[in-house]
Amino acid sequence: MQGCSRANGLSRSVFKRVWVKLAKDIAEVCRMSVTEQWLRGSKIAVSAMLVLAASSAGAQQIFFDDFESGGISHTENGVKWTSPAGTSVFNGFGKSGSRSLRFTFAAGDDSMAEQRFSLGKIYPELFIEWSVYYPSGLEGNLGPKFVHAGSREGNNNKFLRLWKGDPSDGVNGYGRFSVKLGASTDVGGLVSGDEQIFGEYGTNGGGMGPGGPTGSGVEAGRNRNFLTNEFRGRWLNIKVHAKAATAANNDGVLEIWRDGALLFSVKNLPLYPTGGVGNGFDYGYILGWANSGFAQTSYAYIDDVRISTSSSSVKTPMPPIGVSAE
Repeated sequence: MQGCSRANGLSRSVFKRVWVKLAKDIAEVCRMSVTEQWLRGSKIAVSAMLVLAASSAGAQQIFFDDFESGGISHTENGVKWTSPAGTSVFNGFGKSGSRSLRFTFAAGDDSMAEQRFSLGKIYPELFIEWSVYYPSGLEGNLGPKFVHAGSREGNNNKFLRLWKGDPSDGVNGYGRFSVKLGASTDVGGLVSGDEQIFGEYGTNGGGMGPGGPTGSGVEAGRNRNFLTNEFRGRWLNIKVHAKAATAANNDGVLEIWRDGALLFSVKNLPLYPTGGVGNGFDYGYILGWANSGFAQTSYAYIDDVRISTSSSSVKTPMPPIGVSAE
């Protein structure tokens, strides 16, 4: 059997005891005859399944799409894509396959490309992950360097929105929202041309911003080193943790990671509507209006979109090479 030489160098993560047990099984089998190896094979298979089960126990996934179907018709657990605007599946370029979802932002002020999704029901807490690619301009076929024009005051370029509202407004409650949470970007980075990311929230249809509906509330988080030349021209992994506040409590959460590094974390948002009824999210969108616009038609690409109701703090470990019952 292969993998014997790696039996004593396995992961020391939170799954340490399971890994160590599996390692001992492999090491023992390496000293056995072929017949004995076959008899012990089922035991090793069970150990391997324990590793995989433990790795997935921390997260409850409700939706995943890698766009390899060639469209956006995928539905899972009531979650589905809706109302595409300036988006299309792009062939020949992807993070994990050969396709991704491309966002096309036309040149000029107030450009817009967004992909909406319906969650099918109200979720008080969500973990949303996706990979995003912002071109450096050197690729040749993916578009110019992705950078907002930054020519207008109040630059507000949507990154993510989640909300719950009154659907009678004709836009799934986006206008008559009870709660709304998300993040935006602009060219207020530490260096000219770099972009920062900042959280925004609002309640009761009363506006939305970094300081809440009044503009003077709890700040929803900010990082001024979000998109620099270092992060253009390669796939970035984005993870967002969003949680509505419990009724009348200031415990709403917004956390954003890029490639595993925490950009900001705020856990005291007053994100609850009057009366605290139906508090959570049932709709959302990725990217969206770019109020600062672009000097030339520009593109962004996303892939491997995953929505979960809980999260594991560790990555899924892979079983040792060569573990089988053969």
